[in-house]
Amino acid sequence: MAKGPASSSPRAFALYPPPSFPLDSSCIHADLVLPRGSRSGKPYTAINAVSTLDGRAALEGKSSTIGSAADRVIMRNIRCAFDAVLVGAGTLRAENLELAVPQRLAQRRRERGLREQPLSIILLGLAPLPKRRKLYKQQSLVILGPKRVQAKHLPAAAAFRVLPERKGSGRVDIGGVLRVLEEEFGVGCLLVEGGPAVNRSFLSRGHVDELFLTLAPRISGDGNAPNIVAGPEALPDKVREAELVSVHGVAGGELYLRYRLR
Repeated sequence: MAKGPASSSPRAFALYPPPSFPLDSSCIHADLVLPRGSRSGKPYTAINAVSTLDGRAALEGKSSTIGSAADRVIMRNIRCAFDAVLVGAGTLRAENLELAVPQRLAQRRRERGLREQPLSIILLGLAPLPKRRKLYKQQSLVILGPKRVQAKHLPAAAAFRVLPERKGSGRVDIGGVLRVLEEEFGVGCLLVEGGPAVNRSFLSRGHVDELFLTLAPRISGDGNAPNIVAGPEALPDKVREAELVSVHGVAGGELYLRYRLR
């Protein structure tokens, strides 16, 4: 079991699979071992999301306001196991985020034979990106978007790849996203961190192998806020059921759920 700084992390418990046992919360998902590639030959893909008790994926327009400090530590533990982390442009417009892992996890990645930081991916539609974001300073940044995007308006340090659009939708083809990441950038496992419309795009095409879900002990009360999967696209029957892999909980009441999609 991975060891973490017990003095700075809340007490936690591994609840499932049995037997349950206490552990430091910084150890949760610290030892993830993931397949590289799925049965379809594309990257093994997981979604990581956070939700309130009433099913909302944002408070005051941001997902980062839902989870605790422990959730953010665990989120970085999850990132540490993946070759690349992808967010949609809408999430980037809402939050000044970065997708890097701290130095102690960068060292762990090197020991596992991975690049020091996961590749950062922005999935872009036709709306412009914000002008300044911390994410633009990361060394390995890739932007994927439709042909109509003007590359001159994108961060200079980013690699831009054009993707075909799905007919009549204005959205890029998710299968094309996965092919580019696997063939051009060697991505064997991909973590998707939203937002809700991006999550739905991956799920609607049957491209998600796992779901990591933080359930926060908070109630939003905002009936207009999206849930973790939002949008008009229908979900195929094969992604409507999930197999529980593990449950962890912290003393503050947050639950960390891991599911494998059948």
